[in-house]
Amino acid sequence: MAALHRRRILDVATRLFDERGFGNVSTEEIIQEVGYARRTLYSYFSSKELIQLSIVLEGFHSLRQQIENAYTLEISFTEACQKLLQLVSEEQTSHPYRTSSMLQYSAPSIPPGLSDIARNDLVATIEEINITGRQLDDLSERLAEQGAREGRLRPGINARMAGTVLWSIIVTLVTLGINKAPYFEAEYNLSTEDFLNQAWELVIYGIALPDETKTSTTPTQPRSKK
Repeated sequence: MAALHRRRILDVATRLFDERGFGNVSTEEIIQEVGYARRTLYSYFSSKELIQLSIVLEGFHSLRQQIENAYTLEISFTEACQKLLQLVSEEQTSHPYRTSSMLQYSAPSIPPGLSDIARNDLVATIEEINITGRQLDDLSERLAEQGAREGRLRPGINARMAGTVLWSIIVTLVTLGINKAPYFEAEYNLSTEDFLNQAWELVIYGIALPDETKTSTTPTQPRSKK
């Protein structure tokens, strides 16, 4: 029962934050929309900020678990990168607010005036987010190390830094592909998936060893303007 109550609060808050923006939603509005007593909500979340951070943490946990599952497959560096692109894209499509909040996350300041309990809850959740973020960094580094072993990345690349760059590129491509989907469809006749695949080939061509890079498709040319 407790898990169901917590899930409902998070789902309702996510919808409200997505519709109106975090700053335009009050705790009272969440309580009214959820239909629980005030004490019930506060027994699960000691502040609105904690609800938001819990949404972000869920996103980190979900993505980490999916990436870990993908690493159990025997796939190449390029296939692993494409799988990561797919996973982030699917997360963004299925949980747009949660994923956007996760991808844009930076450690927040603790609001003044909170109770000691609320403050401690926020500090603990921020630390858990940081731990999960470092675990994602480790997975990205592992991906870069695989690329180096396979001869796909240039010699001498720092694996930790390369992993961070790869992750940043993937996040940027997914965000661009989703936000600009109508444009890519109209201008290049590309679905979001096609855009991501072709954009990733351009990325691989830029970072991989020239004699090891093999592309399977040619990027689509823009339609001519009449």
